[in-house]
Amino acid sequence: MATVSLGWVNTVIAAGLVAQGHGSLILPGRKQPARFATQGSRLFTHIWPGGSVLCFCYGSNMSKRRLQARVPSARFFSVAELPGHRLRFHKAAMDGSAKCDAEETGDPNDRVIGVIYDIADNEKPDLDRHEALGRGYEEKQVELLVAGERRLHAWMYFATRINESLKPFHWYKDHVLVGARENGLPADYIALIEAVEAIEDPRRSRRERELGIYRDTGALSLTGTDRGVNQGGTCQ
Repeated sequence: MATVSLGWVNTVIAAGLVAQGHGSLILPGRKQPARFATQGSRLFTHIWPGGSVLCFCYGSNMSKRRLQARVPSARFFSVAELPGHRLRFHKAAMDGSAKCDAEETGDPNDRVIGVIYDIADNEKPDLDRHEALGRGYEEKQVELLVAGERRLHAWMYFATRINESLKPFHWYKDHVLVGARENGLPADYIALIEAVEAIEDPRRSRRERELGIYRDTGALSLTGTDRGVNQGGTCQ
């Protein structure tokens, strides 16, 4: 096995690794399939020193700035679809609002579209804490479709504490829309997110903190709202 340093990752060129399906690779000592690509007859895998996990993000964590503010190691891997699930804004959050959930329906016509990110193993507990794992969210491994056909496994959070009467805060919905647009999700899927009713957060300081990560980026203009951030980048 030869290892060559390439910036933020190590490229490991190895023989005898076990590929599962189309696009899943189990590395020795890892419980999580890692990313890979082929070039000729060689197999290249990109992993963080110490290992990494693939996480499927379908809500506010689709936004690269939001996710990297929580786990700086996060790197885009691919847009993907999760069949048999639908996007819902009904997870009861501790702030009294609704957050996203990929609700399992079993209907093959339902799909959740999101983004796979590669995250360093040692930062996964930080993301678990931000997502309140065990307090309204749990996690499971799911099989995703990449480019409509290649199958890949990744970890995903799903809601266990649900309240259908709650609505998301505008800033949370903006995070979701920023992520959906910057990752090029289909227009009809984005339109479904835009149609979700949202409410104002009574805590102005929280709204400012959340949307402040987009200061001077123009990202909020992608949502069609520009809500809460003036030209100086502070919330109104």
